[in-house]
Amino acid sequence: MKTAIAIVVFACLPSAPFDAFDPHRVNAVEHFVEQHSDVCWAEAPEPIEGPSTVEECNRGALFFFMPGWIPRHPDRVYLGARCVARPSGPSHDDFRPKVIP
Repeated sequence: MKTAIAIVVFACLPSAPFDAFDPHRVNAVEHFVEQHSDVCWAEAPEPIEGPSTVEECNRGALFFFMPGWIPRHPDRVYLGARCVARPSGPSHDDFRPKVIP
């Protein structure tokens, strides 16, 4: 079964309390988004082409995806991104985790 790769971007509104962000914490981005869910969220995973593994995607996430993401979202602050893999097929076509709009 083929594996599809998607990228999940974590973002916030510019009004988020970034002074509270601790980059030294394990899973800092996910923790910050969870703690400030009123102004931060994980976007719906977006399938991407190019990398063949999650590891390759994570290493190149900024190069594969970010050049197009930033201009399309001028009202958001990029916190980070991670790649996810799911087997493709009828029961795995939806990548969407819990997304905070």
